[in-house]
Amino acid sequence: MPNNGHEQAPIPGPEAVANEIQVQDATWYLGLTPNDAYVQQESDYFTKYSFADNQTNKAHGLYGQGPDGVAIGAWWVVNQKDTFFGGPFHVDLMVDGIIYNKLSTNHGGATNPNITNGFDRTFGPQVNGFILEQKEAWGSSPRTHKFLYLNRGHGASLQELLADAERYADPSWNAQFYDEVAPYVHGYVPTKARGSFSANIQIPHEARDVVAILSANGVHFQDSAAIPTAYQYFATDIRDGNVHFDRVKAGTYRLTVVASGIFGDFVQDNIVVTAGKQTHVRATWVPESAGVELWRIGIPDKTSGEFKNGWERDLTHPLHPSKYRIFWGAWDFPTEFPGGVNFTVGKSVEGRDWNYVHWSQYGPTYTRNDTVTDINRWTINFDIDAATAHKLTTRSIATFTVQLAAAKTTSGNTDVVQGAYPNLPLNIYVNDGRSPLVWTIQWFESSSCAERSAISCHLLSNKLQFPGTWLKKGPNSFVLELPHAAPVYVQYDALRLEVQ
Repeated sequence: MPNNGHEQAPIPGPEAVANEIQVQDATWYLGLTPNDAYVQQESDYFTKYSFADNQTNKAHGLYGQGPDGVAIGAWWVVNQKDTFFGGPFHVDLMVDGIIYNKLSTNHGGATNPNITNGFDRTFGPQVNGFILEQKEAWGSSPRTHKFLYLNRGHGASLQELLADAERYADPSWNAQFYDEVAPYVHGYVPTKARGSFSANIQIPHEARDVVAILSANGVHFQDSAAIPTAYQYFATDIRDGNVHFDRVKAGTYRLTVVASGIFGDFVQDNIVVTAGKQTHVRATWVPESAGVELWRIGIPDKTSGEFKNGWERDLTHPLHPSKYRIFWGAWDFPTEFPGGVNFTVGKSVEGRDWNYVHWSQYGPTYTRNDTVTDINRWTINFDIDAATAHKLTTRSIATFTVQLAAAKTTSGNTDVVQGAYPNLPLNIYVNDGRSPLVWTIQWFESSSCAERSAISCHLLSNKLQFPGTWLKKGPNSFVLELPHAAPVYVQYDALRLEVQ
């Protein structure tokens, strides 16, 4: 079951399925069958969420052997993504023994379009093409925008068959065919109604893994479904700030550029793309700043992956899956962080001393019968030197930036006001002050992320300001507090303290 070129595992066998114990929705403990190939190679837990991926995925599917021993691949190839919603970081199901093609869902707290009276949208188009080819002689190409692609080859590896399928993850090679049938396909946008877009953006020197996104005008790219007619285009690993999109539906767009290592995004609205023409933009991305940076925790990259149990590999199984992909209950937070996280800037290590999820409560799980509730308060310790303390006058302003990769309120990812904390307060106490800084995360911003084996869902950010005189020379501390004993949590992307 490969969901991309990096994550794959055997399908659990019949005996493992017969003896499975359910521990969460769509999640089972399989450890009662230790000789099963999946249990031996991947994990004691199986969940469909382990094999989810984001929209940068090109192809996913199944790999095995036919009766003649020849390797066979069945791949869902996604080469037309402009009618999807949510942008490149939107995570959804890919494969779990079933090959999925998710057009629009609220997994990960994604915004859904309003599909009441008047909703009219053609996705893709969604047509299946079935091609069975020998790896040694590829033959003709399938003519679809998203399709099931079957291939085989003597001695072909999983990676070879997947790479062959990914060759077709490009919307241009079959455009002529769809232009021919466009008069008979309601809602399909032919080439004559499309233009192109290019940009040269001066990127901050510290930026890494640059991603450019063209999406609904005036709306955050992850919320593009709020405008049901919106189309989207994105490119990853932008080099030298040069962006180019072909086959862009004529319309008005927002350009967003994001990068690992940079707080905030570059955003420019009102970009008009005209059919048959190219639109070009030149701009400079000036990173946001609220003064002198005193410290940061984490890498601003839209994920909580750099923290413990995130990207970290499970070395107890030979496939070494990233820990976040496995059922969260496999990593017993109260044992790893008794009383919650206590992190000291300059001494603690993010991948060891800061967890990928800030739980308010933990448990029960398969291996833990109780619910632990003394973990809702996390502490950040830091020192301020004499030179900085001297500048903390009555006119100085401190800014604490918190970027979240996800937050779960009691609304889950239902977009419904429900439970005790549909609007979740995240309290920040500065040096044990009696009155906290409060960030109230709204019910419609909630996502069930960590429980769905994810480290990036509905992205959030806030800048909390307070008088610089609240800080002092020598030891200081922040306490990050969630409501006590509540079924809520947050996943930090990165945090930063600045002083102006």
